[in-house]
Amino acid sequence: MANGQELSNEVQEFYRRLKASIGETKNRVVFLAGAGLGFDSNLAVVEDVLRITFKSLGLYSDAEEKLQSCQCIPFGSEEQFQFLLDNVQPELIYSLLLQCSGKNQECLNGWKSLRKDSWNRDYYPRPSLVHMFIVAYSYLAGVPILSMNFDSMFEDAFTLLWNRIHPKNAGPAPVKVLNFKDQPPNIDTKDTTRQLYICKLHGDVAGGTGSISADSIKTTLSSICKYEYSWAQFVFNQAKNEHLCLVGYSGRDTDFYPEIKRAASSNRQTFWFVGPEAKQNDETLANAKGLKSSLITMWPLQAVQHCLEDESLGSAMSQVLRDYNASFNPSTDEAKDHFFQRLIAENTCKELVNPHLFWLYVYDSIGRNREVSVRLKNSAFHFQGALKRLPLETHENDILDEIRMHNARELACFCQYYQIATGILSKPERSPTSQLVLRARREQVSALQMAIPHNLGFPLPDCLRPVIRLCNCLVAYLFCQLNSCFEWLPAEDYQKNIVTIQESLLRELALHLRFLPPNTSPHEVKVIEAELLKLQQQARKVGNYTTYTGVERYLARLDTIEQGEHREKIKSTVTITGENNYLNIAQIDAGEYDKAIKEARCNGNRLNEIKALLRKAYAHQTQNQTQENLLEDADLERLLQLAPLIESRLWRFALQDILWRYFKISRAELNQRWAMGSESAR
Repeated sequence: MANGQELSNEVQEFYRRLKASIGETKNRVVFLAGAGLGFDSNLAVVEDVLRITFKSLGLYSDAEEKLQSCQCIPFGSEEQFQFLLDNVQPELIYSLLLQCSGKNQECLNGWKSLRKDSWNRDYYPRPSLVHMFIVAYSYLAGVPILSMNFDSMFEDAFTLLWNRIHPKNAGPAPVKVLNFKDQPPNIDTKDTTRQLYICKLHGDVAGGTGSISADSIKTTLSSICKYEYSWAQFVFNQAKNEHLCLVGYSGRDTDFYPEIKRAASSNRQTFWFVGPEAKQNDETLANAKGLKSSLITMWPLQAVQHCLEDESLGSAMSQVLRDYNASFNPSTDEAKDHFFQRLIAENTCKELVNPHLFWLYVYDSIGRNREVSVRLKNSAFHFQGALKRLPLETHENDILDEIRMHNARELACFCQYYQIATGILSKPERSPTSQLVLRARREQVSALQMAIPHNLGFPLPDCLRPVIRLCNCLVAYLFCQLNSCFEWLPAEDYQKNIVTIQESLLRELALHLRFLPPNTSPHEVKVIEAELLKLQQQARKVGNYTTYTGVERYLARLDTIEQGEHREKIKSTVTITGENNYLNIAQIDAGEYDKAIKEARCNGNRLNEIKALLRKAYAHQTQNQTQENLLEDADLERLLQLAPLIESRLWRFALQDILWRYFKISRAELNQRWAMGSESAR
């Protein structure tokens, strides 16, 4: 019983494991902590840090509110902020802020809220009982603590515990703090004096002073997607050899959660604190079930209090912790709010980030193409009338050009897509090895690739197939030439543009996949699969989540046995990266056509919506062996509205042939549709 409630079997097993493993060398419990563990200490959580950042940078604006209110998009300071929390991973937000500010590290000053040199007498967070319990158990059991957090709560907790137990002349607490830049501890070595290792897998702000640097903490999307081999292997070994307890952790990272999942086995248990049923997070719960974890449906503090009643750590240590908890007095919410206001005032820098460009970039990055189109059409209002800061800086113009390319691509405006890329290359002031120029060279070829019909379900007309094959060969040749040029770049330029280069290599491999005939030998498939896996490993090493996810998409198409697992990886990565366009494609490939149609229409992705509609109709024809009623009237009308908007003669010919042959739409009506166009789908 705990607080008058019957303890679940999972909780009882957790207590048993803890008590039995003290003093043992195996079957111990390793704790992995996430940001939720700071709640009882009244530490700043991610939402607090983002709020400080937004107010410091002046990212709320009346101009943005007016535009959003006209377009039925959430508007106003709190509504905007809530939209971000609900739809965008914090690491993506910081990635965009750094890009919009020209990589100015002052964008990260909100993380000073976790640093002791910023706190004051009224607001000075202290370790909670849970922190104290974890360090006590880990020290006694001889296991490291794994933490995703940037704060100093664990080392503070151990110092407090050491000083309460040992006399003043016992020396400093034997604790060593390591982060991802250090080498993992060699836990196989027998220490002559026991030491507690606190492994901060995503970095540390606690020990520094002055500005926060993106090099010291993993707070961008590429950093949490980057594969740190030594630490990944260390976490894998801990999860494989010991039992694991996940507390305050959501599993929304691509660097360590996959290693934990890879190590999951029947002879090692994973305990995951997911909280009471009414407070559970769906994504955390899904990740916990993905590990087949023992779910602990109570708060960590409640569980620890019961452990102390049970004296799982021995009577003396349990009494020390009970005494600490009795005197524990966290900072008040009022003191916390005052501290935040002071921190905002000290770090205000409202000229650092263009708020209109930032919001445009947010919507572009999560695939909300409709909202991007609205903002691009109102660009004069955004960047001239409202902002009153002209001209835009070079890095801001680069971002704007890149967004225009993305938007043209997703709206299937392939001529415009090609023209924007060509326009970037024609500007004489740009360096030929600059990141935007090399991306534009890739996108120029990609625009030609996208203008070739593919993945429609229905077979293409015989007269069009040789033309399309010839076009695909031409584009494959252009990508091959481009990738050869990339190889001749100086080493420094090559590394700066590694994401662009890897994405170009993936697109070349994608074209090779298109050429595979149905009777391709397993050996040929394995060769391409090996190339894809090699590219994926290279992408993971540099934190290139776009190529990493893209490879999963093609692996799912190649490997029919494991395609479900590949698609799950895509969905979990998309949850983190916000790349909804990738999710759309995965839904189409999985046969989830109605979901794909709904998402594509909501996001304004014309090409994916057309593909989903056609694939849905083709699936209906294949299953029912009939050409009657392939689509409902509303879906067919939507297809007829969208088709004329694609800027490609090859697409026009292919779509008109499919609509005429399979949907019995007359040539006259099709020509009239294409001549008039349709504004209703815009």
